[in-house]
Amino acid sequence: MTTVNNYIIILDDEDEKKESKMIDILNISAVLIGLLLGYFGMNYEKLGPGNFHKSENFEQMIIFVSFIIVGSVSFYYYYFE
Repeated sequence: MTTVNNYIIILDDEDEKKESKMIDILNISAVLIGLLLGYFGMNYEKLGPGNFHKSENFEQMIIFVSFIIVGSVSFYYYYFE
């Protein structure tokens, strides 16, 4: 019969920090994009002049703003954290 000693080893692993930072970026970006889509969903009939919300530009604008959100959150995390 053998006994095994259990040790808690805390490693300062750079890959783990990068992975944690990436998960934080994805979580915050997902929340902000969800709020953006929720806002546009609630005000769908009131947006813009004419039939702006029914055009393809509406979808392209949401995608563009989503990329801006992901980029700005990434910039904040990589340069200020």
